[in-house]
Amino acid sequence: MRKVADAKGQVIIVVVFLISRLIMVLSGIRIHVDYAFMHFHDVELIQNRFWESVFYTHAFTPWINMVVGFVFLFPESSHMAIYQTLFYLMSISSLLIFYRLLIYFKIKDWVSVSTVIFFSLIPAYIYFEHFLSYTFPSMLLVLIVTYALLKTLEYDTFRSWLIFFSWCVLLCFVRTTFHYIWLIAIITGVLILQKQLSKKVLLAFALPATLLFGWCLKNFILFGFFGASSWAGFNLSFTTVNRLNLPEKEQLVKAEKLSPLALIPIYSGIESYQDYVDLEEKTGIAVLDETQKGQPGWNNYNHKGFIELSPLRMKDNLFYMKEFPLQYFRTVAVGVAQFFGPTSRWHPHDAAKSPHIPIREKIEGWEDLYNIALHTLPIRKVGLYMFFLAGFAFILFRYLRDLFKWKTFNRREKVFALSAMNVFYVTSLSCLVTIGELARYRFMIEPLIWLLFIVFITESYRKIKTSISARDQT
Repeated sequence: MRKVADAKGQVIIVVVFLISRLIMVLSGIRIHVDYAFMHFHDVELIQNRFWESVFYTHAFTPWINMVVGFVFLFPESSHMAIYQTLFYLMSISSLLIFYRLLIYFKIKDWVSVSTVIFFSLIPAYIYFEHFLSYTFPSMLLVLIVTYALLKTLEYDTFRSWLIFFSWCVLLCFVRTTFHYIWLIAIITGVLILQKQLSKKVLLAFALPATLLFGWCLKNFILFGFFGASSWAGFNLSFTTVNRLNLPEKEQLVKAEKLSPLALIPIYSGIESYQDYVDLEEKTGIAVLDETQKGQPGWNNYNHKGFIELSPLRMKDNLFYMKEFPLQYFRTVAVGVAQFFGPTSRWHPHDAAKSPHIPIREKIEGWEDLYNIALHTLPIRKVGLYMFFLAGFAFILFRYLRDLFKWKTFNRREKVFALSAMNVFYVTSLSCLVTIGELARYRFMIEPLIWLLFIVFITESYRKIKTSISARDQT
C-alpha cells in the first residue's frame, strides 16, 4: 500500500510539472542562454578546440563548457530546445528525489506532494530552471548526493558507496563551492558516523576522489596552484578589500600596505592589468592567451594572467582580515542576512541586467507576492527564514552533543546529519568568502532547508502530541 501511495504521489508531481511547463512554454517562457557570462569560454574555441580548452580551464570548473560543447554537436537551430529539455529533465528528477526524501522522513504523502509541487512553482525555481548556469544542476546534485547516501546506508556495499562518492565528486566538478575540503569533510563525517575504518568505504572513496585530486594536481603542475579555481584571491576580495571606499584604498596603496591591484575593479578584463602581467607572452593555447572571447566586452577570465594576479589579490585580502577583523566579520554578518534574502533578486544589477527579466515580465506579480510573504516578517529580507535558523541552531546543537557523547546514529539520523552539514557548509563558506550574490548560492541547498525545517516541525509536533497524550493518560 505504501508503494502504491508513493507511486500516486510521483504521478501527481509529474503530471502537474508537465502541465505547468507546457503552460510556461506556450506563454513564451524560454531558457536564458548568454555566453558572455564569465564561466563560459569562447564558443568558437569550444567548437574547434574543445579538449584543449577544457584541459586548460583553470578559472572555473569545466562542466558547463563541456555541456556547451555537447550541445554544439547539433544544429544551431536546436540548441535552445536541447538546453531546455536538459534542464526540464534535471527539474523533474530534482522534484521526484525531493519527494522521495520527504516520504523517507515519514512526512505525510499529501504534505510531501503539496510541498514538492509548491517548490516547483516558486519564482526562484522557475528562474533558475530557465537559466543556463551551474546553479540549478548543483541543486539537483545536492539532492542526489543526499538520496544516494540514504540508499548506500541501506545496501552498504562497495558498489553503493562507490556510487555515492562518485556523485560527490561530480558535484565538485560542477560547482567550486564544493571544494575538495568538502569532499574530505564528507568522508570524515561518514567514518565518524559509521564509527569504524572500513576498507570498503575508503576504497570506494579513493577511486572517484582520484579524479578530483588528479584535476587539482593538473592545475598545480600547469599553473602552480592546487585546487579547482585560480580565482580564490579575486573571490575573497568581495568581503575584504572591495569593502573599502576609493580614498581608503588609495591611502593604503600609498602607504604600500595594499598593492595597486586594489584600485582595479575585480571584474576588469586582463588588459587593465597590463602593468602587472606580460600580455605579449603567449603560450600557444588560445583559451589562455585570448583577452576577449569572441565579442567586444566579453572578457576571457581564463587568461593565464589571472593566475599570476590571484596570489597578489590574496595577499591584500589577508592584510585586510588582519588589520580590519571587525569590519570583515561585520561583512560576514551582513552576508548571512543576504544569504537568506529573496533568491529571485540575486543579480547585482537586477533591475537592468538580470537574466530573469524576460520571465519576470510574465510572473512579476507572483514573484512580488512570494517575496513579500516570505521575506518581510519578522525581519525584513530574512523573513520567515528566521524560524528556520532558530530550528537549525537546535539541530546543530543536538547533533554536536550526540557526537561528543559518541552516540550511535541510525540510518535516518545519518542522512539528516549530512543534510544539516551541507546547509551549514554552504552557508558558512559562501558568507565567509563572498558577498553580493549570496541568495543565489542558497538555492543550491534550498530543498535541504525545506526538508530540515519540515522534518523538525513534524517531529516537534509529534513529540508534543505524544507528551500531551501521555500526560492525559496519567
